[in-house]
Amino acid sequence: MNALPVQRSLPEPAALARWLADEYPLEAAPSCTLIRSSWNDTYRVATASRRLVCRVYGPGRHDETAIRYELELVAHLTTRGVPACAALATRRGEPFARVPLPEGIRPAALFAHAEGRPEVPSSVAKARRLGAALARLHRAADSFRPVAARPKKDLASGIRATLAHLDELLPERGDDAAFARGLADRVLAHLGAVDARELDRGPIHGDPFSHNAALAGNGDVAWFDFDECGPGLRAEELTVPYWLSRASRAPELWEGFVAAYRSERSLADRDLELVPALFVGQLLATLWELARRRAQSAGSEAVQALVAARLTQLRTAANWLAG
Repeated sequence: MNALPVQRSLPEPAALARWLADEYPLEAAPSCTLIRSSWNDTYRVATASRRLVCRVYGPGRHDETAIRYELELVAHLTTRGVPACAALATRRGEPFARVPLPEGIRPAALFAHAEGRPEVPSSVAKARRLGAALARLHRAADSFRPVAARPKKDLASGIRATLAHLDELLPERGDDAAFARGLADRVLAHLGAVDARELDRGPIHGDPFSHNAALAGNGDVAWFDFDECGPGLRAEELTVPYWLSRASRAPELWEGFVAAYRSERSLADRDLELVPALFVGQLLATLWELARRRAQSAGSEAVQALVAARLTQLRTAANWLAG
């Protein structure tokens, strides 16, 4: 009997460890433990002398050119003094390798491990440290001239993709669908009313505060997981600190973050004024893709739980959006 095809396989840790020992110049066969399986499959890798992280990119997640952009950006940041977890070269000198799996070839990269504790700007002290560190990251990225290309971050297209699938996301929930459409119209109006040429653009991390910044005891902030990076608005990186500040009713978090950022790099008021609309736009733009992938991995009940949680966030954030 022939085996059925798979949408996505999950590499077995011991087998992946053996493959890594063949592909990378490791001093000994490593141990390998799955950390999480989401957009990508991420593993903790350890040898006798060092800790590493392996990311096996999800099927169709990025093409190889986009992956090269990511790894080039991280390497550039490290040369500019920004602590970031760069990728190790393979035995053939390539920045990433290719794993043979049942569904086909998937790219994989082996990264340095970030020392310290992953954090978000949940206190004034952390907000200040992370705000200053993000400004230094943006300043270093200003001089990045990639060889490889990656598409620009485009919130408007993501929002429209979610709108096109609202009937699937919200079956027989007309009031919720009408709310989401109206909110999307408001966000798109905000984005359309701004002259994009006046905004601060450049390479961005893409997801800096989903526990992708590690705070070390010596005060350093090490950045990792640049999977969402690309050319975009710098203000997009500020939405999570803004959300945490508003949701916890702690304006001092936002004020401390912005002040620390501005102590290292300029940040115009026009960029800050767009942050509420960008936050709502991100919630809308990622909903369809998250739901689609959740359906593949966890089924329809998990999708409805995701949609319900996202609607709660959107109803709260809608109150912060002027106009």
